[in-house]
Amino acid sequence: MTVRTGEEILDDLFTNAVTVGLIPSKFKRGRIGLLYATLAAEIVGWEQVLDNYDKERYLQTAQIEDNIVKCAEPHHYRTPALPSDVMVRIYWDTNYVDKTTLVIPFGQIIQSADADPTQYATIERTVLYADAEYVWVRARSIKAGNDTMVPADYLTSLSPAITGVKAINLEQSWGGADTEDIEQVRSRALGARYAYEKGTTSSIDLELSKIGVLSYQYNLVDNQYGYGSLAVYVDTTSDEYLSEIEEKIKEIKACGVYETVDKALIVPFIFNFGVKVVSEHDITPEERDNLKKDLANATIEYIKLNGVGKNIIISHLSHTLLDNLLDKYNFFDLHIDTSTYAGRRDSNGNIILDVNEKLEITDVVVETLTG
Repeated sequence: MTVRTGEEILDDLFTNAVTVGLIPSKFKRGRIGLLYATLAAEIVGWEQVLDNYDKERYLQTAQIEDNIVKCAEPHHYRTPALPSDVMVRIYWDTNYVDKTTLVIPFGQIIQSADADPTQYATIERTVLYADAEYVWVRARSIKAGNDTMVPADYLTSLSPAITGVKAINLEQSWGGADTEDIEQVRSRALGARYAYEKGTTSSIDLELSKIGVLSYQYNLVDNQYGYGSLAVYVDTTSDEYLSEIEEKIKEIKACGVYETVDKALIVPFIFNFGVKVVSEHDITPEERDNLKKDLANATIEYIKLNGVGKNIIISHLSHTLLDNLLDKYNFFDLHIDTSTYAGRRDSNGNIILDVNEKLEITDVVVETLTG
């Protein structure tokens, strides 16, 4: 519903009253006007309450955490905070001589040495024999959450202490996790609902493959415009091909899902290759020309198969090119320089693309480096 302002409600009250002949229009500024203004102030508050109630009963629009959780069920149940597990080595102190077989009980506390220690409790009963150096036992954090995770060698004491016995975790713990983020709850519940109604991204992928659209030819972005939306960016110049894909998606998507289908945005790119050779004579001018063509073709093929909206990982590209070309040409290493595209590279030199972009090679520069 659309919440009206107090002035709009007041005008509506008077208009209705005048229309049905209850009051003349001149009374709007008198005592009746004050009465109607009071009623309008009360109504605007109730309309806000009703509007909030309307929003909170839908998974897409709810803002209160408890309401999102309730609306998500039974499609998705929120994952609670999880405790951490760790393997603990319980062992005899080397200086302790009065050893007798000990039972390490279920629930024995092993903790860190902090003022506010992180505590784990054994989840099984075990025995440390007098003639054994140590015994392994599994322990679980008393509390739950990601902050219960501990690194190796962090749990070092028993509580209560056992004379002559020590403890240590030689490996880090595993499994601890915070309560599932509320927006993840919403997203996963909507995904499950759309799956139930048939319109998941995986089902769209499957149907597109049936009409010959290969996975690298498009990028399907779920929730691109908010919950219940998707966008598909296709590497094509054909309007007819785009329309065919759009019709197929409309046919198979779930009810209530908003979709857009657009052509991928082409990003022109010049690749600068540094080919390392032992000496300058290892690659002749003719071989250099052929190498440039082969590098261009192999890079174009790699980028095509990498797909729309996917970053170009330079180390993967280098490895692929070396595999394809090392046996044919006399060089031993390859360097790809992306420094001229400062706005499109990360700290490792990888080429960053938006979800709707596709790289296109406009030129290849090959420099022979000795070393």
